[in-house]
Amino acid sequence: MARALRRRAPDGPFTPAHCTAILFAGVVAILFAGVGPFILGALQAGGRLDAEQLGQAGTVELVAMGLAAAFAAPLERRWGVRPLMAGCGLFTALCNGLITQLSGYGLVGACALVGLPCGVLIWMVTALIVRMERPERWAAFYLTIQTVAQLAVVTAAGVLARSATDVVPGVAILVVLSLAVAAVTPLAPAAFAPLGTPHAHASGTADASAASSVPALAGIAALAAQFCYNAATLGLWVYFSPLLREAGMATGLVVVATSAALAGQVVGGVLATAIAPRLSFVRALAVSLVVMIGVLGIFALAAPSTTLLMGAAILFGFLWMFAAPLLTPLTIAADPTRQAASLGSGASLLGCGAGPFAASLLVSDAHVRASAAMTAGFLALTLLLVALLAVFVLSPRARRTQVGA
Repeated sequence: MARALRRRAPDGPFTPAHCTAILFAGVVAILFAGVGPFILGALQAGGRLDAEQLGQAGTVELVAMGLAAAFAAPLERRWGVRPLMAGCGLFTALCNGLITQLSGYGLVGACALVGLPCGVLIWMVTALIVRMERPERWAAFYLTIQTVAQLAVVTAAGVLARSATDVVPGVAILVVLSLAVAAVTPLAPAAFAPLGTPHAHASGTADASAASSVPALAGIAALAAQFCYNAATLGLWVYFSPLLREAGMATGLVVVATSAALAGQVVGGVLATAIAPRLSFVRALAVSLVVMIGVLGIFALAAPSTTLLMGAAILFGFLWMFAAPLLTPLTIAADPTRQAASLGSGASLLGCGAGPFAASLLVSDAHVRASAAMTAGFLALTLLLVALLAVFVLSPRARRTQVGA
């Protein structure tokens, strides 16, 4: 990882140490969202959460993350990166520790508290990425390492747990990693340059329009695309296992299919990291969305074969992580000041919370296929927004650039 950072760190305000510290903090911050189902499931099995509270805990944590990410910039301007990062690391460790002591709605509240500092740390990663020369590559790199980290923590927590209700190992890992975020704070940059200034990002130039912190209408549309995309993917993912079972896959193979889908995500993220800068991001994103919608149709079949279901699981996981980083250059192209891109983490996290909530209103214990239909709807909205931006914003802007050249 250090070698990759030395190779990829751009000429500009960030050193490899800066990138390593911020990426590490962002990966730790997103861990609870990925490891949460494992921990919350164990708490439910131990009788400390009921089914309704489990869903509420996951939702409030993601919503708190999104809101904190959306309002983190003023905190950074007031206190700077290092004090804010250290405080968030320590507060995250404290809130994670509370999880082992609480139950019921007290535990739901603790999950909301965890989301606040984590959202700020995730915003820091976004602030780093949008200031990079190749933001799509860094976004893909971040998504890939966070997926690998979640797999590693879930595996370690499962091995160390003494029973199906033992959450102490998982929580202890999160606490230690959160404290490590505070420990690496001296390696982080002191502050982020304002967007639109010559040193805000590697390829940036001064832009008077960047004085406003409110993105343009095109930037808001791109943020809406990020919201819809993440609502789609997370809305499906929380019901992925029961969806496979309802489609006819044997319970034992569902675990294999879920792991295979995660492996597909890693491969998709690695491929996006390698080739994203050479792609037409609009075309690649549009094709990925169309194929993902088609894959969802497999779950609507009367009796799809196990092989077809396994392939659908892997392909959806692959496309999910391959397409996700392409939303970053889309947002930057829609709003070149990068103000909208700096709010991308907030829009994405709010979508992550809204998708599962919307799906929960459509499914029942016996039938969860409606979650796939909901996902298809959100993906179609994402595709529509991408198409509108491509036709009415990106193409005219490209034509003006060519004329000006």
